[in-house]
Amino acid sequence: TNDLATGSEDEQGSEQEQTKPTKKPPGKPGKREGAKGYGRGVELAVTAERTHRPAECALCAQALAPGAPQKAWTGRYELDIAPPSSGVPGLEVTHTLHTYVECQCGCGHWTRAKPGRCADEEGWAVELTEWHLVGPALVSLICALNLRLRLSRARIREFLHDWLQVDVCTATINQCIHEAGRAVEPVVTEQIEEAVRQAELVYADETGWKQSAKRLWLWVFTCATASLFVVGQRTREVVVRVLGEQFAHWLMSDGYGVYRQYDWRLRC
Repeated sequence: TNDLATGSEDEQGSEQEQTKPTKKPPGKPGKREGAKGYGRGVELAVTAERTHRPAECALCAQALAPGAPQKAWTGRYELDIAPPSSGVPGLEVTHTLHTYVECQCGCGHWTRAKPGRCADEEGWAVELTEWHLVGPALVSLICALNLRLRLSRARIREFLHDWLQVDVCTATINQCIHEAGRAVEPVVTEQIEEAVRQAELVYADETGWKQSAKRLWLWVFTCATASLFVVGQRTREVVVRVLGEQFAHWLMSDGYGVYRQYDWRLRC
């Protein structure tokens, strides 16, 4: 009887295991085949059109003649701001249609014109590309609202909607700020580093900083005329990269060991 009871329980258990739903493997990212796509819900009149065509064949490097066979293969819209053409003070919103064509060379190869795109750069997760809804002047305005007026992404979106009738999502605004940071980082950093190195007195400190789920450190080097912020590891290399091996001016810092390599140091 016990064997029969056990056997029946085993059969019930095996049946339950067979009927247990299996976890589906994760699918590929992106829109599923046949699914309805969603694009921009705002329709604006096109104020200008620009056509981009390749200058030379990508296969044989021969110049493409103006009358070479061509056809459009993709396009994009760009929102931007510009001074009014009438000369009256103010801003005008432009909505440009960019069309990219592919041309056929005499060798038979079709070459496509593509939006500009910078190569990946260490330390940056954001791309730097022309394939963007927001133009450079509008990006500059967004950065000014964020950095100079301290507006949040949501309030920037509200400002653009109320005053310029431009509708962009907070994710696009965030992307604009990050792309602008990557674009100006080489020029701005060099100028600020030079100002810090030439200062008679520099203050330095570092604190914990989380970025993209990584535990990093936020360094600050500040003087009377400039402040430099650096995100990276808590290592000696960061200090040397900013101040150099032979910093001949006064450095005020705490007792962290990496600062002790400089003789002219004030302890705060």
